[in-house]
Amino acid sequence: MLISEHNGEAGPNWQPFNEHGFITMWGLSFYMFEGVGSVLPVMEASTQKNNFGILLASALATLLVVDIYFSTLCYYAYGDDLKEPIIIQQMP
Repeated sequence: MLISEHNGEAGPNWQPFNEHGFITMWGLSFYMFEGVGSVLPVMEASTQKNNFGILLASALATLLVVDIYFSTLCYYAYGDDLKEPIIIQQMP
């Protein structure tokens, strides 16, 4: 809705590539894909233990795609005009 209100324009001070902040993104990505939070639930839900590697790779790839898409969309919409540490709290 916010992108639509701004006629498809990006938020203030939006950059396609932020050379000063991409190292921080690596650290946050490693934290997100920590083994306890992603591997154990997949292992518990898996009934086919012999296909665990495929299931785990699929689950992590899905999380990665959703995280990249959501983060990119929020950054494009808000730019550097973020006031809340959790993006969902800033949404209408």
